[in-house]
Amino acid sequence: MVKLLGSILSLTITSSLACGVHQNLGAPYKQFVEDDIIYNSDNSDHRGWAQYLAKSLHQSNKVVLTYDDGPHPETTPQLLDTLKEHGVKATFFAVASRIEAFPEIAQRIVNEGHILASHDYTHINSNTRSESEYFENLEKSILVVKNFYNQKHAYYRFPYGAYGRNKTYHQFNVMRDVGKKLFNENCINFAFWDIDTADWVSNMEPKDIAQTIDSHIFGGTAYRFVKKSVGGKTKYVKEAFEIDQPVGGGVILMHDIHQRTIDATKIFLKELKNKNVIFETLDQVDEYQYFSKVCELVAPLF
Repeated sequence: MVKLLGSILSLTITSSLACGVHQNLGAPYKQFVEDDIIYNSDNSDHRGWAQYLAKSLHQSNKVVLTYDDGPHPETTPQLLDTLKEHGVKATFFAVASRIEAFPEIAQRIVNEGHILASHDYTHINSNTRSESEYFENLEKSILVVKNFYNQKHAYYRFPYGAYGRNKTYHQFNVMRDVGKKLFNENCINFAFWDIDTADWVSNMEPKDIAQTIDSHIFGGTAYRFVKKSVGGKTKYVKEAFEIDQPVGGGVILMHDIHQRTIDATKIFLKELKNKNVIFETLDQVDEYQYFSKVCELVAPLF
């Protein structure tokens, strides 16, 4: 499933910051929903994700590899082989229903030292769900992940990066309620990204994906998607653009369901290591720390 909405928004994010402690970029729990705010979908400060970037990684030559939408029975094992060969760990934002379909791959992800995280139960834009549907699917997805990954981390990424647009409720309020129900604490740590590889665009080549990552770190030509009308139909195609002020590090968005992404990973792991890029995991990043939170499930999983 492509990241249409997430990528569209990533091209238009602003530098506005949400209210409260989000303005303190060094504050603990920055990636957690805040306990003292009632989030409102009509409030523009309660949408977007410029305030949730991993700014501690910017200009650091440090990156976090994240892969969404799997596990996939063919491509995810290939990716795991590649990561193992290079001694690099990643975070897999897995669709929980696909974890249930391919439990052996989910178990391998965890056994090989990667972080397994939730990409919801099914890959549906959360803004199209009712409050009860979102609550149920989020809760179920966290429990499915915890059945394999028993660390305190409960990382979550919205499908398409989409949230905050439903007029009847705000997902952050529900996320906080689900966390407190499952852990007696506000424990669901949501993750966006700093570098969008556009790897889901059908005419992206592995070399394009690898070059896009390199250019976001060091500057140069990268690729993004644009909408074009072809034969009366709207298609998304790649467009080259120049990065003059590279972010210099951050959380990278990719998808382990595409063969081109697996092939790109083989390219950029070798190239970036030669440029002294450091690969970290989410739990090593300042913005994604759990600090004194315990985050143990209140009841048995199932």
